Formats: sequence, C-alpha cells, structure tokens
Amino acid sequence: MKIYCNHHLLMRYSAYVYVPMGLPATDRAKLLGHSVDTNLRHYTFARTDDYIDILDFKAKKKDLNKRKKG
Repeated sequence: MKIYCNHHLLMRYSAYVYVPMGLPATDRAKLLGHSVDTNLRHYTFARTDDYIDILDFKAKKKDLNKRKKG
C-alpha cells in the first residue's frame, strides 16, 4: 500500500484504523485536525452512524449553551 502524500495517510488512518475502532466522526475529526464536515467529505467513507453521532453532538452542544444562558 503506497502513501503518496499526507492526504493519503490521513485518509487511510481515518478509513482503515479509526472507523474499525468505532470512533465517532467527531472524535476522528479532532484526531485528524479537521472539522467534522471536512473529515466526512475528504478523509472518511461516511456512514449513517456518523451522521447520528454528529446530530447527537450538536444536540448536546445546543443543550449546554441553553444551560449557560438560562
């Protein structure tokens, strides 16, 4: 398996290491240093579970913001 550039290395890590480990999309994005959207578009073969993880993450973040304001 040849690695031609940094993009290929990150893509392989995301798709063949982090996904099989069961890491959520939000954690994979943090580890690779990208936004979740960039990670899903360019570094990972997106799965339905990823979108569920993102929705859960956004809901928790929204809930925390409401608590801070309230």
